Amino acid sequence: MLDDAREGLDATVLAASLTDDLVLRCRAVCTVLGAHHRDEDAGLFPWLRREFPDLGPVVDRLEQDHAMIGSLLSGLEHLVGSGAPGALVVQHLQGVDAVMESHFRYEERELVGLLDDSDGAGLVLPERFWRGE
Repeated sequence: MLDDAREGLDATVLAASLTDDLVLRCRAVCTVLGAHHRDEDAGLFPWLRREFPDLGPVVDRLEQDHAMIGSLLSGLEHLVGSGAPGALVVQHLQGVDAVMESHFRYEERELVGLLDDSDGAGLVLPERFWRGE
């Protein structure tokens, strides 16, 4: 989705204001990612703390990442909503992208094997969590 948002930027947008298409793409990133992280915070993380207490430090870091990402997304929404120059939005998207890449790599390294092995027994998350809606 971040790639889609960046694709909405071109040389004229960088020098001028944001297009409606870019605004929609950025808002989609904020909405979907925000919902996904709220689902993890409300469902996945409490389950992990209950089922795998030794993962407390991992969950702590992931929750900190979510708070930071939430701040970055709020900043992005503000920039887009205020009609900020495209170059500023690009910088912000690059920051969001870098933090998300780090977050996803850490999450995959620490949780994917465990989730695969446990089959998520007792883990209940909304269907949108898995589909990214």
